[in-house]
Amino acid sequence: MNERIGDVGSKSDGDGDFRFPFIPYESQILFMKSLYKLMNEGGVGFFESPTGTGKSLSVICCALKYLRDARSDSNRQDLEKNKNTEEEPDWITNFASNKLAENLQDERMRLKQKIQAKQRSKSQSGQKYTRIGEDDLVIVSSSDSESDSEDSFNIGRRTVRWKKQKSESDVLDRPTVIYCSRTHSQIVQFIHEMIRVEDSKNYSVVSVGGRRQMCVNEKVSALRSAAAVNERCSELLESQRSHIKSEDQKVNLHPDVPASKRRKKAPKSSQKGCPYYSKKRITVLSDTIRSEVHDIEELVSIGKKTKACPYFASRKAMESGYDFIVAPYAAVLHAPTRDSIGLVLNSKSVLVFDEAHNVVDAVNDAYSAELRSIDLNYAIKAATLYLERYEMRLSAQNLFLVRQFLDVLAKISKYIGSMSLFPDSKQVLKVSELIFDCQLENYNLFELIRFIHESNICRKLLGFLDVYTDNCTEVVDASQEQPSRGCFHACEGFIQSLTAPVEDGRVVVTHESIKFLMLNPAAHFKSILDSVRAVVFVGGTLSPKQYIAERLIRDHSSECKEQKSRDSIVEFACGHIIPKSNLLTLVLSQGPTGKRLDLSFSQRQDPELIDEIGRCILNVCRVSPAGVVVFFPSYTFEETVHKQWESSRILASLANVKRIFREKRGASSDEMLKEYKNSIFSSDATTQKQHGAVLFAVIGGKLSEGINFSDDLGRCVMVVGMPFPNPRDPELIQVIDHIKTTIGSGYSAQYMEDLCMKAVNQTIGRAIRHAKDYASIILLDHRYERASIQNKLPSWIRDDLISTHQFGQCIRNLSTFFKSHTQSKL
Repeated sequence: MNERIGDVGSKSDGDGDFRFPFIPYESQILFMKSLYKLMNEGGVGFFESPTGTGKSLSVICCALKYLRDARSDSNRQDLEKNKNTEEEPDWITNFASNKLAENLQDERMRLKQKIQAKQRSKSQSGQKYTRIGEDDLVIVSSSDSESDSEDSFNIGRRTVRWKKQKSESDVLDRPTVIYCSRTHSQIVQFIHEMIRVEDSKNYSVVSVGGRRQMCVNEKVSALRSAAAVNERCSELLESQRSHIKSEDQKVNLHPDVPASKRRKKAPKSSQKGCPYYSKKRITVLSDTIRSEVHDIEELVSIGKKTKACPYFASRKAMESGYDFIVAPYAAVLHAPTRDSIGLVLNSKSVLVFDEAHNVVDAVNDAYSAELRSIDLNYAIKAATLYLERYEMRLSAQNLFLVRQFLDVLAKISKYIGSMSLFPDSKQVLKVSELIFDCQLENYNLFELIRFIHESNICRKLLGFLDVYTDNCTEVVDASQEQPSRGCFHACEGFIQSLTAPVEDGRVVVTHESIKFLMLNPAAHFKSILDSVRAVVFVGGTLSPKQYIAERLIRDHSSECKEQKSRDSIVEFACGHIIPKSNLLTLVLSQGPTGKRLDLSFSQRQDPELIDEIGRCILNVCRVSPAGVVVFFPSYTFEETVHKQWESSRILASLANVKRIFREKRGASSDEMLKEYKNSIFSSDATTQKQHGAVLFAVIGGKLSEGINFSDDLGRCVMVVGMPFPNPRDPELIQVIDHIKTTIGSGYSAQYMEDLCMKAVNQTIGRAIRHAKDYASIILLDHRYERASIQNKLPSWIRDDLISTHQFGQCIRNLSTFFKSHTQSKL
């Protein structure tokens, strides 16, 4: 095992004073040294550190040191600028330096006192929700819809604007660190790690989440989907803003009402909107966010107690200035979302992507758009009813654009309908081809998108249905599948995608949906690379790194200008903190009868091969204690295997050794995992034939990522075959063609291997979750012996990989491995 050492190094070379809360491992010190150098010098870096090595804590301490040193440099520069031509006495210089260092602490104390004072003096008053009025539904011109209030709310992804407290130059020059991860739970875990670091109290740390995670209005948060929550929140805020303005116009601003009788505030009974949207209470909560480090769950709890919205409070806190942002991928990768939450990327920003093997898919998802036929038809019918009701109240220009919106949707719907003659087929087109086939070439889609954004038509259509849907039974048949509440924004998103550059994507059409498929994620990621100081990709299993480099960092488009050179990419990979004796990784190329284990797609249906795989697993389960997890390349193959083993009685033999569990397609795995865990910890080898359990799971399924099979839950992890994607999939074919055109045909074959090994690496990463854990990993397929495949494994697995050409050798190694750990416990 790596020795823990206390000397972290000298500060002169950038590797000292990390203020790690514990004595760090040597691997952690090396990690922080390399990362700090990258943050200072700028560029792109891949930092691979296995789960259990404390990479989150290392990232936090390194990032805080970067902010601390950047702040110190800034203070030093300010002092230099403020010096007089004559040299000042030392006591004046020291006083100024100490004063600058105390500024943040004073600011935090001021915020806490402000919060306490407001909490003592304020009296909570609730607001009653009322239905949206008909005047709120009519589209008005932009000049009529401007708000006189200090803050204004715009639909969807656009900015919620408050009175600015910081100048633009402060935002552009401020050193910041933005940490991104894929899931809400990973963000919460990261914040908990940050709270353990004492130095984090000296910085403004803001947690950013979606409305679904941060909403405290029970009527809204109870909605089924994130899209529904977003829509309802926007409706309530628009209703509240419109109502305040209309009350002012009808009462306060009416010329016949004397000033002494003008109402300063509408009575509670007439107030609309969300009861948790109160500017005063949100301001107090934003001060709370800036004064201490909080995770999203804590902010939600505080928001409920104070009747303040944490979603908008976090955004107000960001506008007041921040040092450290913790956010989900979508908040950073999608440019309109970045703008809406006020997230500014500048030349002193460091961007850290955790679980970075997901970033390519996240960029593609952010800029792809799918529109279901049922949602499209629902939107058309609703817009038609809306137009019939309000046609006489719309201006000529707005009426013309609403009709254009309807025409575009109707033409797209007609095109999808033409696919009903081919229900099992997919048609793939360029954007220009779809526009021509749908006869949209005479429509100005850019002008139409601008109108959709500025008029808030999607929100108004949704509000229209909320008011009149009881009498509009013709909109949707209750006996059929129900459309989503996000159908109008799905239409908007798809029309927006039709304005993308022709070569950046393709349109995939079936009889049920139409989808814009993003092919060039690097084109969108380039704006991030060009804006920030450093981009850091962090993960336990980043390999194969070429997948990220080719798809994100290198912009292969013909319009690409100067870009960060791939030669400047920093790569860091550290070994595991476990001793080498705690991990046994085997490649198994032959079964017990000597049959070659070739699980290529053309061979895997062979019943003899399937039975040979069963005999392999049966023998491994006999020598492996506790839990064994077996991953198959697909649900279909797992079902085929299970059926064959039932007929050949292998399944019955396996059931005598371990209790069998299966991950089933589309089913919840929570209860099954609970039973799997109980069967492992409750089994007694002295009274039962069974000892532990075996779990059949699927690569790419729910159990292959995000689930920890630590200790006895996963003493042995087996990967059966290689999960190559289907080469005949129409969407994959388009991606491969794009790669051949932009990167070159040489990488197209490697790309298939990269996709496969990315999935394998995430699967085998389910084992070995902490420093004292031990496990065996078995790769069951002769193709794992290829050097090109092994080079795509993480270094901590690849370095000690053993290829066993005979099955007996595998079992002997496995038996010796587990016996040694059983004896060490005695």
